[in-house]
Amino acid sequence: MNKKQIIPIAAIVLLVTLALAACQAEEEGREEKNLPITIGRLNVACSEALHPSSRADEDGLADWYVGDELKVYYWDENGANISIGSYTRTAHGTWKAADNVWQVSDVSKDIDILVGKDFILSDQSTWQNYHKADRIVGFVTLDRTTGQVYTAEGQLLNHQSVDVVITLTPATTGWAPEEFEQHIRTAKISINGYDMFYNYNLMPHTPWLSRLSAEGAELRAHINPYYLAAAGDATKPIITITPGDGSAPISGSYTLPADTNLDPDGYNMRLAITFANYANQRILAPGTATIVGWQDGGTEEIVE
Repeated sequence: MNKKQIIPIAAIVLLVTLALAACQAEEEGREEKNLPITIGRLNVACSEALHPSSRADEDGLADWYVGDELKVYYWDENGANISIGSYTRTAHGTWKAADNVWQVSDVSKDIDILVGKDFILSDQSTWQNYHKADRIVGFVTLDRTTGQVYTAEGQLLNHQSVDVVITLTPATTGWAPEEFEQHIRTAKISINGYDMFYNYNLMPHTPWLSRLSAEGAELRAHINPYYLAAAGDATKPIITITPGDGSAPISGSYTLPADTNLDPDGYNMRLAITFANYANQRILAPGTATIVGWQDGGTEEIVE
C-alpha cells in the first residue's frame, strides 16, 4: 500500500469518526434540552367501542372536556406519591402544563408513570361536576425523545368510581298532570355513599338530574366503590328524597341478582338501579339493580 492510498482511507476513517461524534453530540444535546413532560393521546376504557371516531362531530361527546385536570405522578420505592406535574384541558383540545412540571431528564427510565383525573365531589348536581367526579386513572408511557406521556397500544385509562344511575318511574295512576315532574324538581335528592372506615357515616352526593319527563326521572352520581351503599341493606338507603312540600323523606334500597358481585376493586362499572311504580303516596319499594359495562354519561345537553 502506498502513501496515496493511505491518505484517502485515513480521511474516510476521520469522516466516520466525526459523524459518530456529531450523532453522539446531537443525542447528548437532546438530553440537555430538558424537554418538559407533556401529554399526548390518552385512551379511556370503553370509549372507542361505544363512540365512533366521529362522535364529537355528531353528538358532542368526547373523552375530555375543556377545564379537565390531570395529574401525572409515580410511586417511589417508599410508596410515596411523587408529582411530575398537573395539566389542564384547553379549548384547542390540548393539555396545558403547569409551570412547575418535571422535565424528561428528571425522570428515571425504569419507573411506572400514572396519569389521573381524581376529583371526588359530593355536589354533582350539574353535568360539569358530574363529569369532574368521574375519576380516571391509568399507566402511561413516556417518550423520552418528544417528552410526551401517552397510552401506548394495550394501555387504557380506567374509570375508578362506580357510575350510579338511578331511574324513577312514576305509577301510571295517581299523579296529577305535571305533578311528578314538579315533585322531582322541588325535592332534595341524594345518592348515598357510606364511609366504611368511619362507622359507615352517611356521605350524600347531590346527583345530576340527567333526564326528567312525565315518564320518569334519571339521576346520576359517581361514587367511590368502597363507599357505595351495600345491596339489600335497608338501613343504608342508596337514595334519599326529601319532598319540597315538607312531607317526610323517602328512602330506597336496592337488590342485586344473587350471582352478581359489586367488586370494590373493579374498574369501569355502572350500577343501574330502577325504582318502578313510584306512587304519589310517596312509597318507594326496593329497586332492582344490575351491573353493566361502562357507557358514556352524556346526553345532548353536554357542551364544552
